[in-house]
Amino acid sequence: TAIKLVDSVSDFRLAVDDISSHARVAFDAEGVNLGRSGELTIATIQGIDDDKEDTHVYVIDVHVLDGDVVFSTESPSLRSIPEDAETTKVMFDCRSDSDALYHQFGVKLTGVFDLQVFDQAVRIHKGELPPKNQSRFFSQDIVPFVPSMEEVAARFSIKTTKRKLSSPHRLNCNVWKERPLTPESIAYAGNDVTMISSLWHAMTATEVSP
Repeated sequence: TAIKLVDSVSDFRLAVDDISSHARVAFDAEGVNLGRSGELTIATIQGIDDDKEDTHVYVIDVHVLDGDVVFSTESPSLRSIPEDAETTKVMFDCRSDSDALYHQFGVKLTGVFDLQVFDQAVRIHKGELPPKNQSRFFSQDIVPFVPSMEEVAARFSIKTTKRKLSSPHRLNCNVWKERPLTPESIAYAGNDVTMISSLWHAMTATEVSP
């Protein structure tokens, strides 16, 4: 799968045109302590086709292009894709992404198919108990941890080149604001949506088929 860094207006227009042709996309974001106050600097997106043919992965540099351009209310813009309920956004744990999109750019994320939620729902439906807190450092009011994307991928025998322990931001949370982006950072961001696409095909084929 080709991973393309998008950091110019001309490339951004081409990327939006391509992405808009898909009814389903894998979507993920990166940022500095990503959340409502943690700056979103990267939006990564890939069209998902039913025939499983590889499509381009676009690592869109929101920090360079500026969020007012990337999520403009005028075309061309990425805003219409996360806000369009008819376009399915396949994600894995969309909470921080959704928080950042809304509080920083006023983008209301809709039409999400969250694979982390789907994984839990299917497993509980099959008789597994919901996850419990495993750590004595958490109070009873804290929502327990659920499996990470790497853990879910391993169950479906999907290999990943990304490892959390070697992630670009593990020792430096500001890495997503540093420019130019390193090849490692670009590959890490691109791998997330590649994993999401692979999980979508594997999980829906296994869990949804009769």
